[in-house]
Amino acid sequence: MRRKPKDTPFTDRIRLATFTTVLLTIVLIGRLYYLQIIQHEKYALLSNRNRIRIRPIIPKRGCILALNNIPLAFTGVKYRLIGDSSLKKDLESDVKSLLADSRAAKFIRPGLLEKVKNSLPYSHVVIKDEMTWVQANQCLPLLNKYKALYLDNCYYRVYPLGASACHLVGYTSAPSTKHALPPEYKCGKTGVEERFDLLLAGEFGVKKTEVNARSIPVKDLCDYEAESGQNLETTIDAALQKFVHKLLSVHRAASCVVMNIENGHILAMVSTPGFDPNRLTNDQKYWQHVMQTSTNPLMNRSIAGLYPPGSTFKPVVALAALKAGVISRNTKIFCPGYMRLGNHVFHCWKRSGHGYVNVEQAIASSCDVFFYNLGLRLKLSDIAEMAASFGLGTKTEVNVPHEQPGRILLGRPLGGGHTAQRVLAAIGQGSVVVTPIGLCVMVAQIANGGHRIFPTLNKGETSPHEPLGISSKHIEIVKNGMFWVCNKPGSSGYACGYSAKYPIAGKTGTAQVVSLSDKRGHLWQYKDHALFIAYGPADRPKYAVAVVVDHGKSGALSCIPVARQVFDYIEANEKPADS
Repeated sequence: MRRKPKDTPFTDRIRLATFTTVLLTIVLIGRLYYLQIIQHEKYALLSNRNRIRIRPIIPKRGCILALNNIPLAFTGVKYRLIGDSSLKKDLESDVKSLLADSRAAKFIRPGLLEKVKNSLPYSHVVIKDEMTWVQANQCLPLLNKYKALYLDNCYYRVYPLGASACHLVGYTSAPSTKHALPPEYKCGKTGVEERFDLLLAGEFGVKKTEVNARSIPVKDLCDYEAESGQNLETTIDAALQKFVHKLLSVHRAASCVVMNIENGHILAMVSTPGFDPNRLTNDQKYWQHVMQTSTNPLMNRSIAGLYPPGSTFKPVVALAALKAGVISRNTKIFCPGYMRLGNHVFHCWKRSGHGYVNVEQAIASSCDVFFYNLGLRLKLSDIAEMAASFGLGTKTEVNVPHEQPGRILLGRPLGGGHTAQRVLAAIGQGSVVVTPIGLCVMVAQIANGGHRIFPTLNKGETSPHEPLGISSKHIEIVKNGMFWVCNKPGSSGYACGYSAKYPIAGKTGTAQVVSLSDKRGHLWQYKDHALFIAYGPADRPKYAVAVVVDHGKSGALSCIPVARQVFDYIEANEKPADS
C-alpha cells in the first residue's frame, strides 16, 4: 500500500492559483451577465446615443386670426447661412477664407471664428440669420465654393397690426425653461401668444442620423415631421382695433375696451403707449428703449391698469342704496355745492350746487353731494357687496394673462367703516380701484338688465347670461340716469349722445390722483385720471365701451371724444364683423 505524498509548497500554490482563477471566472461571468442581461437596455441606449444623433424639428406656429380671418400674427419663413461643425476643419478653413473675402464680409459676425473653434461636434454655427429669399440667393455662390456651409430655413413671427394690437396679441421669445430646446425655438411670452401657447405651438418633429466615431454623419435613419400648431380665431375686429389705437395715440397713456354685450366677445382692446412686437426681441437697442420709457409700454393697461373709478362707480352705489332701502326712486336730497362733515368740507364739482335732485338726476348731473349722503346712509358692506355682484375686485378671467383683479375697500372692515371712508367710497375714491376691462364688464351688465357676462377673446366661446340677483326695477332707474348723462343738454356726457345715429347711455368719471391743494397737481403724472363708460344703442344694448385716459383731467374732455367716434364707427359699419 502506497503512502500518500505530502503536500509541497508548489502544490499549495497550484491550488491557490486554481481557486483564484475559478473565483475570478465566476466574478467575470457574473459581471458579464449583469452587464449583458440585466443592464442590457441601459447600455443599449447609451450605445445608440453615441451612434445616433437626434435633432428636433421645430414646428410651424399657428396663426392668430381676427374676425374674417384677418391675421393678427402669423409665421413667416426666412433663411440662414449655417456652418456644419461636424466638418470642423473644413468649416474653420471656410470661415478664414470668408474673413479674407471682402465680398463675403457682410455675412461675418464678430467672433465667428472663435465660436467655430469652440463649437461641439454635430452642431451648427449660424453665420448669417434671418435672410430674405433675395439675400439667400446671393449666398448661393458661397455654397459652391465652401463645402462646410449650407442654407437652412427658419421661422419667425410676423405681427401685421404692429403696436395696434401688441398687448392683446403679445409676442414670442426664447423660453426661460431649463429644458434643452433649440435656440431658435420661440414660445409665447404675453397676451394671446402666451395664453394659447400650447394650442399655437404644435408638436416637435425628430430627425435621426447615424454618425461614425468622429461624429460625422453616415446616413439618415428616419424623419418624423413636425406637426404645425393650430390656428386661433379671436373675436377681435382688426379694423376697429386699429381705429381705436389711432384715437388713443394722441394721449401719453390710455386704454379702451369694446365688447359685444350679447355674447361677451371683445371686439377691441387697446393700451397705449405700446411697442412694435416685430422688433422687440430682435433689436436690443429697441428693447432697451422700451424698457427705459417712463410710461411703461409693456404694461397692458386694459387689464392691469388700476384706477380709482371716480364717478363711474356712482351707478353701483345707487344700486346699493336702492337695494338697502335708504332711498327710493323719488327720494330727493338737497345739494348746496358742499357737505360739511366735522371740520372737513366735501365739495361738489358744481360749487353753486344742484339743488334738490333724485337718484336719476344725481347720476345724470354727477352730483357729488347726493352720493356723499348715500355714503353716510350706507355701510361699507352694502357698497362692497354690490360691487362684488358686478365682479369688481375680482378678475374677469378674460383670455389674456397677467390681469389684475382690482380692489374694493381693500384692507377695510366690511362693517360700517369710518365715516369719511364711506363718503369717499360713494364717489369712487379712496380704497376703490378697478381695471378698464372691469369697468367695461360692469357697464355691460347694467346694460343687459343685470346678467353676468364673462368676456372672451376666443371666437368659439360664448358668455352665459346668469342673473346677478339685482332688482330689474333698480337697474332701470340707474339706466335712466345714465341715458340722461348722454342725452340731456348740459350734462357731462352730452357730447357723446348729441346727434348720435342711435341713443347712447353712459357715465363720465374723474379720479383724483392728489388732493386739490397739492402743489404738484400741474405735473402730468399728478393730474386727475379721466374715465368714461357707455353702452349703445340705449334701447337695445349691444355694445359696451370703457375708456380711461391716464391723467386726462376729465372724462368729458378726454374720453368722450374717443367713445363717440367708436360708436360712430360701429354704426357706420352697419354690420360689424362680430354681429
